[in-house]
Amino acid sequence: MNARVKGDPDRVAALDWGHLASELDGQGSALVEGLLEPDECRFLAALYSQDNRFRSRVVMSRHGFGRGEYKYFSYPSRRRLASFELPSTRGWRRLRTGGTNRSA
Repeated sequence: MNARVKGDPDRVAALDWGHLASELDGQGSALVEGLLEPDECRFLAALYSQDNRFRSRVVMSRHGFGRGEYKYFSYPSRRRLASFELPSTRGWRRLRTGGTNRSA
């Protein structure tokens, strides 16, 4: 697999942040379609079996959160993915509250 995550800031800038904030407020989650190309998704999914690329693994049932697991990328990979980082919680909170950092 030769694909890589290209990191296109224009894709992030083109997202409908108002809609995403509304979804986060209403449901606690939001589907971000089109952030990654299909080949980039396949590339990232293939990394999951390579434990050396991750710094920790969380098994949700151990914490009473149902089934499944997730992993945190080790720091070098996180830096490579930095161009896809979404606004911080503080940034999202500003969208929610019309420019303040207070909770709604």
